[in-house]
Amino acid sequence: MTSSLKFRISNWYIFSGLIMPIGVFLFTTLLLLFAKLESKDFPPIISLDLIFFLLAIFGIKIFLTMARNELAALELNDEEIIDHISNVRVSWDNVSDIRFVGQGHGDYISIMLKDKKVPIHQTKNILKKGAFYINILFWGTPIKIFPSYIKGKNSEIFDEICAYFKGTAL
Repeated sequence: MTSSLKFRISNWYIFSGLIMPIGVFLFTTLLLLFAKLESKDFPPIISLDLIFFLLAIFGIKIFLTMARNELAALELNDEEIIDHISNVRVSWDNVSDIRFVGQGHGDYISIMLKDKKVPIHQTKNILKKGAFYINILFWGTPIKIFPSYIKGKNSEIFDEICAYFKGTAL
């Protein structure tokens, strides 16, 4: 197999990921402008306003850049599976199985690994390492791909990933 398969990011995921920081930013801004606040209330509200403003700008930069440039949220190639949202790469040689876990809105694709520590060693972010360890503890694998951030139907995404995996395993 000499091809790659790319899945675009879902516009709904972009929209839902930006609505919360923008909403809180607008709420705190309106609170600062129109509420009768005491002087001691200004620093925490301004701090909150600034934090959510920066989160909104960061989200807009990342997600809209991905959507506008039609960059892949998930990419499968001959060597590895790359989750660009979580910034994780896993070699197909390390993948033992792929499972679809349907939990209603919380559906995810579980990538079962032979060596579960490989993704943990890829990151220096302590929070991400902690999330990988929690995933291993509860679900048996550090890698969970949420089809909700990928454009398309969950079952079709899973079927395409499985077909690609079976093609690389041959």
